[in-house]
Amino acid sequence: MVGDVGAFDEGTHAYTWRPDDSHGKLPKLDDRPLSAAEDISGHYAVGFFDLDVENGSQELWNLEKKTIEILPAQLDSAYAVNSSGHAAAGTQAGKAALVRNGEVTELPTLGGDSAIAYALSEQDVAAGQSEDEAGQGHAVVWTGCGVWTGC
Repeated sequence: MVGDVGAFDEGTHAYTWRPDDSHGKLPKLDDRPLSAAEDISGHYAVGFFDLDVENGSQELWNLEKKTIEILPAQLDSAYAVNSSGHAAAGTQAGKAALVRNGEVTELPTLGGDSAIAYALSEQDVAAGQSEDEAGQGHAVVWTGCGVWTGC
């Protein structure tokens, strides 16, 4: 399980709790005062580092190698990761995206302007929300062939 410890106004630190009852802070990127992890799978975790609320970046931790990769700047969020280190994310343009090996692939919407991916399977099937042409939000799943609404 991952999250963060600390207080927002004093600084936070990305943190992991493991099934063997061990726990600890994840490595930090330079001296940024705010960090949090959003998801973990296998040896990977995703989250963010911020200097403040408006100046941050999305990160991918490789827990086995103890490395941190800064994800592409076009991302606004990274919510999920699978054990291959692929991430489900949202872009600054309001689109859902998959990130594989540092490459961002925007996912289609249901015809509206925005979407976001919140979950990711081991087979790179993403789930999240997308707007339709009328601006209504719908739960969606993105597969290799596009987007469908499961309802």
